[in-house]
Amino acid sequence: MSRPSLSPSARLLLLCLAAACALSACRQRDAHGTTERIWSRGTMRVGVVAPNPEEARPELAWAQGLAATLGAEVDPYPAPLGDLKKALSAGVIDLVMVRASDKGRGGQADAAAEEAGFSRLAFQLEGEPADLLVRRGEERYEAVCRRYLQGSASGPALPAGESTGLTGGRPRP
Repeated sequence: MSRPSLSPSARLLLLCLAAACALSACRQRDAHGTTERIWSRGTMRVGVVAPNPEEARPELAWAQGLAATLGAEVDPYPAPLGDLKKALSAGVIDLVMVRASDKGRGGQADAAAEEAGFSRLAFQLEGEPADLLVRRGEERYEAVCRRYLQGSASGPALPAGESTGLTGGRPRP
């Protein structure tokens, strides 16, 4: 039994369509350019619900591990959660970290955060529930955060041999 043959132009069209589908599936994008901004300035701006950075040491230590995967340092922004959400929406900061114990300081990342245009990633920080908030639409940046969260369940470092797929501020080939 013979297969029906395709014309050379039909084969070329199918090849182009397959290549376009493959490329679009592999390229995550940041609608607001968060990952590229972190790479270009060499800092990741992290909002923490604390009166000062000293009170947010665990959050900032964890965030430094994430920033290192992007070739960046952490620039902390301590403020009440309401102010941090506004700064995140405006692109002034790159992510917000909220711990359950921050509720007494005006911090509570709940479902309302997701309705306000943020993606909420839940995790444990020193045995306490915590949330990361990132701007919705930042697919690449959110994927890096998720990957780091998966690898940091027991501490602020990726397991041996694991990688975010990013190094030195550039995607790996």
